[in-house]
Amino acid sequence: VGTTLCLPLLNVSLTATVDGTIAHVELVQTFDNRSDAIIDTANHILPLYDRAVIASFECTIGDERRVMGLVKPRAQARQEFDEAVRDRVKAPAILEEHTPEIFETSLGNVPAKTTVEIKITYVQELKVVIMETEATEGIALTIPLSIAPRYGESLVPRDTASKLREEKLDIWVRLVNDCGVNHEGCQAESCHRI
Repeated sequence: VGTTLCLPLLNVSLTATVDGTIAHVELVQTFDNRSDAIIDTANHILPLYDRAVIASFECTIGDERRVMGLVKPRAQARQEFDEAVRDRVKAPAILEEHTPEIFETSLGNVPAKTTVEIKITYVQELKVVIMETEATEGIALTIPLSIAPRYGESLVPRDTASKLREEKLDIWVRLVNDCGVNHEGCQAESCHRI
C-alpha cells in the first residue's frame, strides 16, 4: 500500500482587470511540499467561471524550473505527462478541463522541500445584471471559490490537506472602463466574507 503525500495550498491570489464587460484574470496558487520525499503526482481541482477562456498556464517549481503550458490534444498531453512522471522528468505539469467550469492541475515528481506556484491566466465575459440593492444595471464579475457537489456527497473529504491554513486569499480588481454600465460606482455583493 502506497503512502499518500499532500501538497498543501499556502496562498491564493487573484487579480482581475475589468475593461467594460471583459475581465482579464490572473489566478496564482502557491503550494508547498514540506516532506522529505518527492511527490510522484499531485492533483488539484479548481473551479473557473463557465464562460472563462484560459489564455496561459505557467508553473514555477522552486527557484530553478519554470514550465509554460502548450495546448495539445487531450490524449497526447496526458500520455506525455504520464511518460514524464514515469521517466522521472523533473516536475512535469498538465492542466485539464473536466467540464466548462471544472479544471484539474497535475504536477509530477515534485521535489522535496519545494514551493510550487501555478499561474493561470484567463479571460471572461461579464454579465450585465440588476443590482439587488438598487434599481440599476451593473456588471457581475463571478469568482468561484469552491466546487459544490451537484448530486449527493463529494468524493473528496471536506477537511483536505489543500485547505488554506489561515484562509489566505487575496483578490484585487482593477476597473479600467465601466462602459457606462453603472454610473454610481462599484459595489460588492457576495455570499462570502470579502
